[in-house]
Amino acid sequence: MSKYIIICFLFLFSFERSFGAPVSPADTSELGKSIALGFENIYNFKFSKADSLADELKKKYPEERKIYLLIANSCWWKIRSGEDNAANRKQFMSALTTVESMLDKKKKNELSYEDLFNYINVYSYMARLELLGDNYFKAFSFINKCGKYLFASFGKEQFYEPFNLTTGLYSYNMIAARKKYPPLIPFLLMLPSADKTLGIKLLAKCSESSDNIIQTEGQYFLMIIYGEGDVNYTLSEAYAEKLSSRYPQNLLYRYYLFRLLLQDNKKELAMKQYKLLYQSSLANKELTELQRKHFISLAQKDLEEYYKKHSSEESKN
Repeated sequence: MSKYIIICFLFLFSFERSFGAPVSPADTSELGKSIALGFENIYNFKFSKADSLADELKKKYPEERKIYLLIANSCWWKIRSGEDNAANRKQFMSALTTVESMLDKKKKNELSYEDLFNYINVYSYMARLELLGDNYFKAFSFINKCGKYLFASFGKEQFYEPFNLTTGLYSYNMIAARKKYPPLIPFLLMLPSADKTLGIKLLAKCSESSDNIIQTEGQYFLMIIYGEGDVNYTLSEAYAEKLSSRYPQNLLYRYYLFRLLLQDNKKELAMKQYKLLYQSSLANKELTELQRKHFISLAQKDLEEYYKKHSSEESKN
């Protein structure tokens, strides 16, 4: 079994439901502020505003790859929020391919830290899309390429803050994979060593970053880890609360908070979040009908399973 297939398992565990953004250090230039505004719009499910801003920036800065990463991120959120269609997929891959082409013009021995990070994001995003369609061969190919740049970034975290996120995820998920897939342990030993505690530490560092995007992504992945991996509902709920408070119109964060509370048997609080989720889906006029219904539908399925489970338990008693 190829070591890159193992890497795919690791990324599956961390990125399968990910809405992560390709982040970069805080940029106070005019372009940097515009990109930050674009991500704020995306996080608040204002996709049309983000897309309009990206179109304006593309005309002004046609060779700036951050703009195409912004476009890709907007497409990814739309795809994962109910609008998984050919048009969004095509635009998503087109934006990523454009970034890849820009990066490929540089000599490999002249790549900056940002270049390495962008390569990691481009190939991990491409792999995620292929995984949605169960195209594992293509996904393995992209993860293969991603691993090359990921491994090259190790040890450089103190020089480039976003590496805390990628190294943190690798370090946590490498160890988590050993527990989840014991038969794969001999193959995992072929990969760079990892430290689960270090992984959590790096992600926690991201969650407190002064860079809004890095902070948001750090909090998101810790929410997932404590909600599904090393389960600690109190911590996961705390991160979900932070994300929902900061981005009140983000239906994914609201849905996940509802789900956590339901799993934690805090039904009354969960129903309050369900109501907020429903209200937010109606209040945001930029959403399509599919997007409005997507997370509501997921929440309703969770409620059905919750009632079914508790009804079964009560009948046994």
